[in-house]
Amino acid sequence: MILQASRRNTSQEKVNSREALAKSTSKAANFWTQQLSEPAAAQIDYLMLRKLIGEYPWPSAKHRNNLMIVLRGILNIAVEKGMLSENPAARIDNARVQHPQPNLLTPDEVTRVLNWMREHHPPGIASYFQAAMFSGMRPEELIA
Repeated sequence: MILQASRRNTSQEKVNSREALAKSTSKAANFWTQQLSEPAAAQIDYLMLRKLIGEYPWPSAKHRNNLMIVLRGILNIAVEKGMLSENPAARIDNARVQHPQPNLLTPDEVTRVLNWMREHHPPGIASYFQAAMFSGMRPEELIA
């Protein structure tokens, strides 16, 4: 019974995921349709795209990259249909996405956490976390 419910949930999650992907792809296609409404497909070239992409106020590099994936796909189809000789977006690299630095504990905070663990948990727990904090090992490596 639980397995069947789990399968239904997984199936529903896949449907929801596909629907979300289709919706976001459709939004991205609409974005590019608005941005490139004037020129015919044959008039779209690398320099025009570079200018458009460079001047647009992207909310983030990740957003730009996601929309570029869709544009490359659309222009690949145009190449396949003979509307373009090459995909002008293929030469445009993704923007660099900077991930925030992790919020690390200070040495004093590590000491306080480990001391609290030693007082409130069995000795092995504090030892595990001490090894984790100072070794940089992943959880699966620590328990191996």
